[in-house]
Amino acid sequence: YTLKVVDNNGCEATDVANLSFHTAPSVDLGADVQICQGGEHTFSVADNFAQYFWNNAEGTNELIASAEGNYTLKVVDNNGCEATDVANLSFHTAPSVDLGADVQICQGGEHTFSVADNFAQYFWNNAEGTNELIASAEGNYTLKVVDNNGCEATDVANLSFHTAPSVDLGADVQICQGSEHTFSAADNFAQYFWNNTEGINELIASAEGDYTLKVIDANGCEATDMVSLTFKESPDINLGDDIDLCEGETHTFTVSDAYAHYFWNDVEGTNAHEIGSTGTCTLRVENSNGCSAADQVLITVHDLPQIPVATYNNGILSSTSATEYQWYRNNEVQNGTTNQEFSPSQDGNYSVEVWNQYGCKSEISEQVEVILVGIEELIKKNISIYPNPTKGKLVIDLHENFNYSANIQVELFDSAGKLILYKQLEPTTTLDLTSYPAGLYFVHFINQNEAVSFKIVKQ
Repeated sequence: YTLKVVDNNGCEATDVANLSFHTAPSVDLGADVQICQGGEHTFSVADNFAQYFWNNAEGTNELIASAEGNYTLKVVDNNGCEATDVANLSFHTAPSVDLGADVQICQGGEHTFSVADNFAQYFWNNAEGTNELIASAEGNYTLKVVDNNGCEATDVANLSFHTAPSVDLGADVQICQGSEHTFSAADNFAQYFWNNTEGINELIASAEGDYTLKVIDANGCEATDMVSLTFKESPDINLGDDIDLCEGETHTFTVSDAYAHYFWNDVEGTNAHEIGSTGTCTLRVENSNGCSAADQVLITVHDLPQIPVATYNNGILSSTSATEYQWYRNNEVQNGTTNQEFSPSQDGNYSVEVWNQYGCKSEISEQVEVILVGIEELIKKNISIYPNPTKGKLVIDLHENFNYSANIQVELFDSAGKLILYKQLEPTTTLDLTSYPAGLYFVHFINQNEAVSFKIVKQ
């Protein structure tokens, strides 16, 4: 630049000066910045400027920023020249993580803490892991997550244990066979499982074995106990069948003497007991274990039969009706004479004793005197034989007043003495001679050692 000046006199003066530019300063804050909420960013430029103005506030070559917005830096160099730049600071969308409410679990159990799986990193109590953690110890569990922007979020949840339930069924149990035992637990649980079957707080048990109870409280926590049920040695008693006695008889029950107590119809006694009256006899025994067994039988005392009456008619001794009989001659037993009637073969004084259906025996009857008449006289007086001569059939009829139960045998012989027919004498006896030749025949009536014969002619 040349300056020429002219004064009032018209005189001139000239000077020349040169104008040049300082090298222009420049400043660059870089690209706009995004940081995590709650974080800071340090804007920094070269430290060779004379002055620095951050949003018009003088500062240094660095500014720590933590608020969103535009940050304008004006720098002034030693020449007083200025340069300006603007950068924007904004926040990433803040991540968030939620472990939920504090947790209570049953002792011995586990809880899985879980969050979304879209974070870059997971730190459980400062140890890197995944989006899930299986926890089984009481305490605080802190999770820090880091997203893809490097932003963090943290949550804390507490894990604690419910008060542990407990159940106690007591000591193992021994009971007597055939009895029951009631296992019982407190009634303040939500559920009860006896050997895996749901029930109530009590169980009536009658079988040997192990009984396991699992209880569940209102928190879902479980407790278990097991007891064993076994049988003590129990007595075994058997009085046998019901008993029939006859009037005047007694019966003595005798059982093993190995028991501690014997109760006959609820009265304590010994292992033997005599009874002679109608009724129920009950025995309850107890062994040294305190176990008992019982049996009962019915005792029936029957009247004796009435004294029988013996009669003798037409060669037959007869007793009044009974179930069994025994005849006596002159007070001596007559072997084989056990029917209501029999034909005596000897003179004498006869009596009879009888038994009823219960085996009760009567007193012996009064004696009946028997004087025997020979068979020949019996036959001739009480039998008719016709027709004689006969052309075929010969009829033998007994008279009505003749008792034929005298065991009389009828035999038919030919003239040569050969036996050709024989029968037991009946009220009407028929001998058929049709197939035999004409001639002389003999009919014999035989009773023990006596016999009588009649001639018969076959035409």
